Formats: sequence, C-alpha cells, structure tokens
Amino acid sequence: MRTEDAVDAEGVPISLSHPTLEFRTADGRTVAFEERRRQLDVAGGGFVTVYYVEDAPEAATARTPSFLVRRARGLTAGLGCVLALVTAGVLAALL
Repeated sequence: MRTEDAVDAEGVPISLSHPTLEFRTADGRTVAFEERRRQLDVAGGGFVTVYYVEDAPEAATARTPSFLVRRARGLTAGLGCVLALVTAGVLAALL
C-alpha cells in the first residue's frame, strides 16, 4: 500500500492510498500493478477481482468494465452481420 499526501479542492490536506495488487495470468505469469482508478477497501492479503486484456495484463484494473466494454466483441460481430445483410439486400435489388 502506497500512501500519498494531497490537498482536496477546498485546500484541506488529505491522504490517498493506492494498493498494489498482484495476480497470476492464465499462462502462469505474475503481474503486479498499482490501482489508481478506484479506492479499495481490502485488507492486506485479501482477494479482489481483477479485469485485464489477455494481451496486456499490465493494464489491469479492479474497476468493473462498463457494459459496452464487456460486450464489445459481440456487438461488433452483430453489427457486422447486419451490415452484411443490408449490403446483400441492396446488391440483390440492384442486380
């Protein structure tokens, strides 16, 4: 846990804590990172769900991904299928 002294918007001194999280990827690699995007209430040695892209585990976060991020692959595939069907319909009408 790293602690940082700062000043809030009203000029009041505050202390910010940034926990260092460590996890093991599916291929067995150990990755450590400092969570700066979210305050965590976890005791040392506790468990946290970590989200990361398989190709870039160093960019991990404990913040839950948004709906669009979690569904991006399916949405992209679905939009591609709709575009293909529309294109096929237009081409069939023209030919």
